[in-house]
Amino acid sequence: MNICIITPQYPPITGGIGSTVYRVARNLTQADYNVHVIAPGSNSIENIITPSWEHGITVHRTYSALGEHFGSQLELNDIGNYIINLHEKIEFDLLHSMSLIPAGLLGNIVCKEIGCPLVVSIQNRDVELLRYNPVLFNSMTWILEQASLITSPTSNLLDKVSHIANIRQNSHVIPNGFDPNILSYILKLWMGKKKERIL
Repeated sequence: MNICIITPQYPPITGGIGSTVYRVARNLTQADYNVHVIAPGSNSIENIITPSWEHGITVHRTYSALGEHFGSQLELNDIGNYIINLHEKIEFDLLHSMSLIPAGLLGNIVCKEIGCPLVVSIQNRDVELLRYNPVLFNSMTWILEQASLITSPTSNLLDKVSHIANIRQNSHVIPNGFDPNILSYILKLWMGKKKERIL
């Protein structure tokens, strides 16, 4: 199965979305899926995008517009065409956008053209920034209603967007994962500091 993940962040760019995408992509490749990550990059539009092989994942570092809510339309258009051309060679079975704007918008437009299902993972940051934005609100609603599946880290976030768009039949909560060893270590540190304060 060939999966294309479109993301506004990817290591070495720091952030929760970037870490999540890396973890998901790595786990998918270990399960023998062929994963291509479309990520922001420092390319200028005159340059050819050259994929790199990173930990079993094919990473396509494109343009900065993919990491911005109001990125260059020219760059986003070029990224969309790049994904369509990739699909002609690879035949993606699924596209997964890791935010609403611009990744979800880009994924939705591309999927309409290539006839591929789209998963959109929403983040609280996306919804809070976009639901009061008169320019992007309609795009957000369209993405939510057209996606094959919407995932959210919390049911509260899905409830919030269900008042904006009709998503009930195609949504699923996937809680943010954590490493129990790290959590245990942090709790021990915190409990130790708490005891020090009491003494």
